[in-house]
Amino acid sequence: MPLMQNQERLSLNWLLERQYDRSETIISSMTVAFFISQLIARRGPGSLYSFLLRRGWIPEGNQGLPKLKLPIDISGFQLMRLEIILTVEGFLNRAAVVAAVYDCLDEIISITQGSFNLPMDLLKEYLSMARIHGYYSAPRPPDAVELAVDAQRYGLGEHGVGVSGVWPLLQAIDGTETELLQSLQKAIASILRLVADPKVAIIIATASNNAIFQSRNSIFHETIPQPIDSRWHVEAISHARYLSDDLMSLTGRVEEWIGTRFDEDALTPPNPNPLLPLKLRPPRQASLSDGTRRLDMLDSNRDSFWSKRKDSSAEWQLYQTIGRRRDALLLPLPAMPMENTCRCSFLIQLLSQRPARANVNQAALAQLWLFSFENYIEDLAELGAPAGLAYELTFNKYGLRICFLGISQNIAAYARRFSRRLINHHNKLMIEQDIDTTVIERTVVAANKQRSMSNMRKKKLEKEIRQSSPQEVSREGKAFLASCVGALCLVQGDILKTEAESLAVDLQEVFDSVRSKNEDEVTQPAIPNFTEILYTPFWKPRSLCSIPGVPLISDACGRVPR
Repeated sequence: MPLMQNQERLSLNWLLERQYDRSETIISSMTVAFFISQLIARRGPGSLYSFLLRRGWIPEGNQGLPKLKLPIDISGFQLMRLEIILTVEGFLNRAAVVAAVYDCLDEIISITQGSFNLPMDLLKEYLSMARIHGYYSAPRPPDAVELAVDAQRYGLGEHGVGVSGVWPLLQAIDGTETELLQSLQKAIASILRLVADPKVAIIIATASNNAIFQSRNSIFHETIPQPIDSRWHVEAISHARYLSDDLMSLTGRVEEWIGTRFDEDALTPPNPNPLLPLKLRPPRQASLSDGTRRLDMLDSNRDSFWSKRKDSSAEWQLYQTIGRRRDALLLPLPAMPMENTCRCSFLIQLLSQRPARANVNQAALAQLWLFSFENYIEDLAELGAPAGLAYELTFNKYGLRICFLGISQNIAAYARRFSRRLINHHNKLMIEQDIDTTVIERTVVAANKQRSMSNMRKKKLEKEIRQSSPQEVSREGKAFLASCVGALCLVQGDILKTEAESLAVDLQEVFDSVRSKNEDEVTQPAIPNFTEILYTPFWKPRSLCSIPGVPLISDACGRVPR
């Protein structure tokens, strides 16, 4: 059913009739939609997103990510909608896009062996994800604002606002509660069975005049008539113009075309995420012990509230925050609930004289190396985002600062993977033919922001950046890593002494493996004050809204139990 609008868009709509009994254990359609969103709207190899993106049917970035919504969610009637922004090419092949959606659903059903019951381990993973993003990482507004919104939405009384443990957007189901897990599995299966039937979906495609004009090039559909044609209808209430289109009659041709044209990126069912724990442990608090002592690292008149481990080596030093005192100097983290959570951060300041002494050309090559690495680890970033993991990389005059944000159960594994790929990135660049154009453009933008350079120098630098080869970038990246002779490690949050020390030792071994063996080539770097390296991180990924299902369970009003 194509509609005339200013953007190409495809939406699949399903009408649900779930009854809510207002009990605390009810599995709402919002809860089920969160789980189905993990299956349909995920990223990565074999996903619907990568399948459509490779063919140019959806725009790049978060805009093209399929989104599952519930515009209407009341007892007895719910509307669930899968929305996909299309390119003009995607609109011309909209029947193939619809077929790909149902192919994706068929792959999901294949792991249930036709029962529509998702594996319990997969459910527990998604429950952990919901707990991380809907509770531990959910921003908290002032109580007056939250209470006002909750009172209007959920009412007052036994099952409304102020009841301890009530979590309206997603029940706080523990991974060990077998009965509730089985109820959740059954609820998901009933809706998945409905969604997988193409006969019950209401499919709406919207398009701009440009896409309608180009419809004559479609290999599946007849040319869309001009808006003045009598085949266009007018909807009685909204007065929107629409045209009926029979997509089901094209299924055979579409399936044959999809299956034979691209075989290397076939749709596959979701795989377990190794960074998502099956069960979250309660938050813990690091405390002073015999192995720690307080140090005044910043100012003789002010306690820094950083404790130094007595067994830290001379070159790698580990510090840890103790408590949550308001006047402590901490790494700025995103807004979070005031309650104790299992969230933590790990900062590594690699120490090197090279950034401070580099000329403009060396600095540009180093930035190309850093930005190309961020492109290289997009898969790791996408894997870590559902588990609440994020990173930040920035050069400063003391070297390279690496920040990790996550929970205590997965931050160590993420940091180790990240660091191993960082030290091997120059080897990958050495065999590349060209540098990605997005990396070059990003580096040019960063260079043009330098206020200390004249316009003439910026133009010359831009030319050098565009002419840089991957091999030159590789050599600069390798030279920087070889020049690193130590690091300051700072941890805060729910991470214990032994865990922090183990991670610091492992990362030291990783970075020491690429350090220069010739001591004459290495100069001792300056040691920064903590105030100089505790600037606000620019976390990647930037927005939690890009993670499938998160907008369904974490909104501006917090949704956090008391």
